Amino acid sequence: MAKTFITTCVDCEDGAALEEMVEKSRDITRNTFMKHVSKGERQSFEKGLGYALHPRAGLTMKKDWHVKYAKSKFQGKPCVFVVWSAIEHIFC
Repeated sequence: MAKTFITTCVDCEDGAALEEMVEKSRDITRNTFMKHVSKGERQSFEKGLGYALHPRAGLTMKKDWHVKYAKSKFQGKPCVFVVWSAIEHIFC
């Protein structure tokens, strides 16, 4: 089942769950992240952050080497998250 965006660390009210998620996370590749999040969900997310969906249109998230991807659990549920501009964007 594809994961959907649920919150960011900025908007999260459960600080303990967020801290545990980050502490127990492990890095994953973009390809692994893409296996967990539907194409439509991912494209909407990336477009919302200002990324181009195609390299000819500008910078894509795929080419942004500052973006990191990770896997963990959030509130007991498996999740993946993107660290963008020091903000965790969580998909469960």
